[in-house]
Amino acid sequence: MKFFSFKDTEGPGIGKDAERAPAYIRFFKTYFLNFSKMVGLNLVYVFACLPILTIGPATAALNYVMRNFSQDKHVDVLYDFTRKCKEYFKPGLLLTLFDIVVGVLLYFSISLWMDVNLMASIPGVVRIVALVVLLFIAYLVICANFYMFTMLVSFELTLGQVIRNSFILAMHKIGRNIAMLLVNGILFIIFLLFWQIAFPVYLACVFTFCALFNNFMIYPVLLKHIALDDPQKKEKSSVEESIFHDTH
Repeated sequence: MKFFSFKDTEGPGIGKDAERAPAYIRFFKTYFLNFSKMVGLNLVYVFACLPILTIGPATAALNYVMRNFSQDKHVDVLYDFTRKCKEYFKPGLLLTLFDIVVGVLLYFSISLWMDVNLMASIPGVVRIVALVVLLFIAYLVICANFYMFTMLVSFELTLGQVIRNSFILAMHKIGRNIAMLLVNGILFIIFLLFWQIAFPVYLACVFTFCALFNNFMIYPVLLKHIALDDPQKKEKSSVEESIFHDTH
């Protein structure tokens, strides 16, 4: 039983033989068999993100393409990316503004509580608790962003539902969230430490690599937990099994 209908016509999907392959094999096979497309899309995505406010629409379009790749569905990379950028410009922009506002608030809040001079009159235990709470909120915001854009382009949901469901999954899917944090975080740290050397690599392929990895991780979760909540379903999906095993 499935709810929240898909907006896109179902492709042939992943065959039974392909589904038996280990998840990491399917991921790397998909990425490297389409490596030239990944590099081209990575460059287009970086260019599309240059105006900061277009990061949201571009990220929505990128996740649409990566979602289809992860499910072995046909996708015309440049055409579909451009089409989805336009289609999701407004909701993508609103999600970008949401992230900016929340990010700025968290940055100043954490900076404030870390300032020993300003918080000299506050007991140390209170400051530590406040920082732990703020860092946990930051963790939830980061993890929620793993789900938001793929959810936006895959299901008929309002922005409020997308944000709410993303934060719920950020709190519950601990194993997957930590895996995505590690992969994305390690690549981000490498860039910060060695950006002069790493910049060409990131420009060429890192964003599509991370987006494909994230979609392999999250899309089965969305099918299981989000697609089961819409009483007005329009299409059925034949994808039932999780791609990555998650015990949470």
